[in-house]
Amino acid sequence: MAATILLFDLGGVLVDLGDPVGEMDLPLSPDQFWKQWLSSPLVHEFETGKLGAEDFIARFGPGVGVADAADFGRRLRRWRLPMFAGVEPYLRSLVSRHDIALLSNTNEIHWRHVLSQTDIFSSFAHLFLSYETGNAKPEQAAFLDVVQHFDCAPQDIVFLDDNSNNVAAAMANGLRARQVRGFDELKQALTGFGI
Repeated sequence: MAATILLFDLGGVLVDLGDPVGEMDLPLSPDQFWKQWLSSPLVHEFETGKLGAEDFIARFGPGVGVADAADFGRRLRRWRLPMFAGVEPYLRSLVSRHDIALLSNTNEIHWRHVLSQTDIFSSFAHLFLSYETGNAKPEQAAFLDVVQHFDCAPQDIVFLDDNSNNVAAAMANGLRARQVRGFDELKQALTGFGI
């Protein structure tokens, strides 16, 4: 079965998550930072649009060792998310043959940074950004949004994400899904799906 819709995660799939600890000069190990970031209710609220950037910055900074909100705000904006080399031309080649969409847990600061680097997302059929939709992966509502928007069967969607929990949730909701990290694995996965 050929995919009618290709659904991509952003961080770790299309853009490099980089070295947030180094870029923000935080007094944490990378493991400590990611554990904090991925499990924090504040991050979830920020990335589902329930908490604005300034409130998030003021409240999250002390938990990662930066008590001054202005200082943490500057540091957070130094966390770069560069596009993986080769991603843009590859996506452009897919746009002519498939509907392409983005399903990303992201926030207004990171999304603005990503948009400052590229216009590729203007060619996507739809952007499902958690801070705009209010739904974050792996919540079922995030996947139902996509299915309902495209008015398709879940199995008509191929979803690629770097997080195994999100992949498992997508599959539980009937999407065809694969865990990938980076551009090479993305291409291999789509080849495996016959794309």
